[in-house]
Amino acid sequence: MKKLIYTCTILAGFVSLGNAQQLPIFSQYYYNQFIFNPAYTGQSDRANAFVTHRSQWKGIPGAPVTYSITVDGPVLDKKIGLGISMFNDQMDMFHRSGIYTSYSYKFKIADDQYIVPGLSFGVIDNRIDMSRAVVKDANDPYMVNSNRQKVTFDANFGVAYIWKDLRVGIAAMQLMGNKIGYNNNDGSGIYQKLQQQYNFNVQYGVMISESAEVKAIPSIMVRYTKGAPIGFDINAVFEWKDMVRGGLSFRLNQAIGLTAGIKLNKTLIAGYTYELPISSVKSYSGGGGHEIMLGYSFGGSKTDDSKMKELMSKIEQAQTRNDSLSNELKKRDLIHDEEIRKLKEKQDSLARAQKDMGKNVNNSTNNTPNNTTNNTPNNTTDPTNKLIRSESVTDYTDENGADITPGYYVIVESFRNVSNAKANKEFYEKQKQIKVMTIFNKKRKFYYNSVL
Repeated sequence: MKKLIYTCTILAGFVSLGNAQQLPIFSQYYYNQFIFNPAYTGQSDRANAFVTHRSQWKGIPGAPVTYSITVDGPVLDKKIGLGISMFNDQMDMFHRSGIYTSYSYKFKIADDQYIVPGLSFGVIDNRIDMSRAVVKDANDPYMVNSNRQKVTFDANFGVAYIWKDLRVGIAAMQLMGNKIGYNNNDGSGIYQKLQQQYNFNVQYGVMISESAEVKAIPSIMVRYTKGAPIGFDINAVFEWKDMVRGGLSFRLNQAIGLTAGIKLNKTLIAGYTYELPISSVKSYSGGGGHEIMLGYSFGGSKTDDSKMKELMSKIEQAQTRNDSLSNELKKRDLIHDEEIRKLKEKQDSLARAQKDMGKNVNNSTNNTPNNTTNNTPNNTTDPTNKLIRSESVTDYTDENGADITPGYYVIVESFRNVSNAKANKEFYEKQKQIKVMTIFNKKRKFYYNSVL
């Protein structure tokens, strides 16, 4: 008879567990996504350690109390994530604790886009504490000494898509679906199966005020376990200067939550969530649920990685512009060097022509019976005839309006605007060490740069 009562008691407990959530549920997973999907192992810029305590339904004896500790971080140029997690879940006479090691690898599929698979292995210690059972005969040795304990292996698998501040993930928890058997001395007994649970989440961070540095972080979490109702969470969290967080959460048919958190010096993190039950248990719960979370970030760069990427992008853009400008200046230098070379060739040619013309004038003077002076050179047969033109000196002034001295002027450039003429004049004089004179034709309204 005692065995029958004992068996029925445990069976009733397992039936209630089988139709409920087997894995612990946390509210502040937007800080620590690694806790529900191994694909997020080490996917932040620095290593993180979190401690979480969750309790609810204080008015009900044996109400659930859960603890968790997680440590994870990136290695090997942030391509690989490694982590370890532990949990302790107590609900009246049923007690579960576990420890897992996790691994993830980041595959780049495009700019700022990654596919990240993750896997975790661990063990779960399942215990039934019969000393917490309520019986008529508290001194019954069979009931007191019949505590049961079983250890089983477990595994979780997940995949995540990450693009900037968007994260989409799916995970299969308790993947192996092991059965945990509890046998009596006579060979009879019962077993509990670790039901596979599937988690799907979407989270996106969007800046709603650049000047105030306010970001919205909405997220959705869906949980599915065979034989249990679908779990559905909606979270609306707001962040100010990557330091203060606050928001609301809604868990379908279970609770409404109010959450707040703070990050100090980008390393110390503290968060608190209060959940008000909305299910039928609210009349007996004696109050809402409480979740306290403490975290510490360490390692990595002290500078925010997103800002560093933005700075590096600006530096690369500036370098590209500088390279383009440098190439353009080199091209202009080559063009100017070529122009100077041609000008020097013209100068040499004009100097030779001037010398030859002087000889011709002297010869013409010596051979003229009247010995008259011809002020206009006779260039009908001279090859430089097209280069030399006679004009009235009174039609010209210098750039300051003064009369110019009569003589030969080698014109290399002409401008409508005096500022352009002066700019090129300064260039030749500073860069090429060539003396340039700017003269103005009053009739044509043109400015000329002369090099000789």
